[in-house]
Amino acid sequence: MHKRAEAASLIVNSFAINGIELTLLRNITEVESGKYRDLDFILLDNKINDLSPSQIQSDRFLFIKKIERFRFMQYIIFDREISEVFILDFWDGLHNKGLPYYINNIQLNLKVNRKRLIPCLSEKTGNLIAITKCITQSGQIKDKYIDDSIVNIGTDLIAEFGYDYTKLLEKSKISRFLRHLHASRYHIVNLFRWLVSFTNHYFKKNLRVVYILGPDGCGKTSLAKYLIDGDSLSAEIEYYHGRIPFLPRANRLKPGNFNRLNVKEEPNLNAHIEQPHIDEGKFTLLHLMYYVVDGLLSSIKLFTKRYKDLIVISDRSPYDIVARDNYDHLPGIFKEMLIWSAPRPDICVLLTAPAEVIHARKPELSEEKIDYQYALYRAGIGHRITREIDTQQHKKTINDFMELASEYYKA
Repeated sequence: MHKRAEAASLIVNSFAINGIELTLLRNITEVESGKYRDLDFILLDNKINDLSPSQIQSDRFLFIKKIERFRFMQYIIFDREISEVFILDFWDGLHNKGLPYYINNIQLNLKVNRKRLIPCLSEKTGNLIAITKCITQSGQIKDKYIDDSIVNIGTDLIAEFGYDYTKLLEKSKISRFLRHLHASRYHIVNLFRWLVSFTNHYFKKNLRVVYILGPDGCGKTSLAKYLIDGDSLSAEIEYYHGRIPFLPRANRLKPGNFNRLNVKEEPNLNAHIEQPHIDEGKFTLLHLMYYVVDGLLSSIKLFTKRYKDLIVISDRSPYDIVARDNYDHLPGIFKEMLIWSAPRPDICVLLTAPAEVIHARKPELSEEKIDYQYALYRAGIGHRITREIDTQQHKKTINDFMELASEYYKA
């Protein structure tokens, strides 16, 4: 059995042991082959409030965070065995903004197939639900949901839901909403409940800032690449190899030096490159004030995004100046001001490994220099470091970081 399919089965069985029966909404074939990203479930005999993260009774899974809205719950969990994140979406009623899909109140539990790996709906019913979601949310239908089981979409939608949702195709968002509201016989109360739950979630702080510290060769890029490529925290990612800038680098303000920023050519990183190097002998009080203002403006910019589901990652932040050779000439007060003005991270990790291991990766760094840099990190910003994480085994590094993320979201 595919590892991802095995994980899905374990998750469902864990809930079943606790009296929560989950029915899969999406294509069961994708789940059995492991080719899925999210797991969408309908609760037929339970309510959203019956769910609890503790019901996932397995040391294999780590609960990261949850999102709760009207008759909907989303869990983000991490599989320690295969170092992957799963998104679990739970519904105790299919709706869009509180407006029900099933106008005719047909009981879905009459259509459950219990002979597959996971209890699921028929392929036709699953596709019709997916089509309805697409239409109500975007006004379009994805081709992958049209198959031989669906003869006439409009007729099949009426038979399934009591309404022909193709009437909403190509309509504006407000038009789709008003037509659905009318078809659902004006479920104003549920619409209000959804709006309240959405507002409560929207105005929670969702922005997270992560600083990854350590000498060259300690594994910063590997960890950042995992977090970005794997969508490991289920959020939009901004990655900076350097400070989180608001203003351009000071030397780019010189006449004739307005070259385009060099974007890191690494797949899926979508990186914002800001090399932290400061030429020795050229960093003046004006430079200091410029970068202090930049740090404060960056903090304000991030504050305006605090409600966005966004992870900002920097692996060469101003916090690194305490241990970098090219900052040795700066007075201590300059370093403190640059660190003070930088955006404050929610999670700040120092990646560690024995000096001989890093030296083998980066021969240009002597073992003595590596030990000295670690000493500078701990002495200079030790009180700002959330945790030190060993990077000798990549899988353990990922697991340790996800444990930290889980603790942070629970706090």
